[in-house]
Amino acid sequence: MIPSFPLASKTLIQQIIALQQKKFRKRDGLFVVEGMRSVQSALTIKKDDQLACLLISEATNPPPELLAACRRRSVEVYIAHTSDFAKCSDVVQSQGVLAVARIPKTLPETLQKCRHILTLNGIQDPGNVGTLIRTAAWFGIDAILADAATADFFQPKVVRATMGGIWDVQLFQVPLLNETLASLRRQGFRIYGADLSGIRIEAWQPQAPSVLIAGSEAHGLAAEVRAICDEMVYIPGAGNSGVESLNVAIATGILAARWTTTHAVSPFP
Repeated sequence: MIPSFPLASKTLIQQIIALQQKKFRKRDGLFVVEGMRSVQSALTIKKDDQLACLLISEATNPPPELLAACRRRSVEVYIAHTSDFAKCSDVVQSQGVLAVARIPKTLPETLQKCRHILTLNGIQDPGNVGTLIRTAAWFGIDAILADAATADFFQPKVVRATMGGIWDVQLFQVPLLNETLASLRRQGFRIYGADLSGIRIEAWQPQAPSVLIAGSEAHGLAAEVRAICDEMVYIPGAGNSGVESLNVAIATGILAARWTTTHAVSPFP
């Protein structure tokens, strides 16, 4: 049985529903984290004030440790009628638990302190973007930089696909990607692009600090992004005619395994 918690007000329900849209996430500085695993991950991060509140469906019996973590973090917990929770949820078969989280604040100047920055160029599929964040978290990549054409990091489908990795990587979405890349290059970052025109992965000797850019599966890297790259790298396949390329998240994961194990220092000033 769910312990006694206050019933979520209509105002709160409407606010959570609104967070499914980017303009309201941006306005309020909030986003929705849904599912037991993702909410539990949010409750383990160092910042005590990351979660604004927890919403539980009246039909759900959450694990006691989840509620205990909310008490330790002073996170307000509310109960929602099943019909109201369904309006807040973005999935067909929800686990009946979601949290409203504060969008982490990131400062552009912190990018220059990173060793590995994964950059997304026009990747619009939310599942791919979320998986890329999860992959970056697994390999200890410091930050992800994306252009405006890439799916919003904090939309529900992206957040779910990160499987909690969204808390482990600094996220930056910028309107002028090339300007940011040029600035990083001037600060000594080596710029790598994932592209079939490059060298084979086994010949790649990545340096740090550096940037690795992944483009959309449909269009690859934009011409202006390609122009700023110092080197291109690709993963050779078996040559089967039915497959044109790897999924961008899978390819980036393979590249990241090599990229993040290097200890070389960029020779550029």
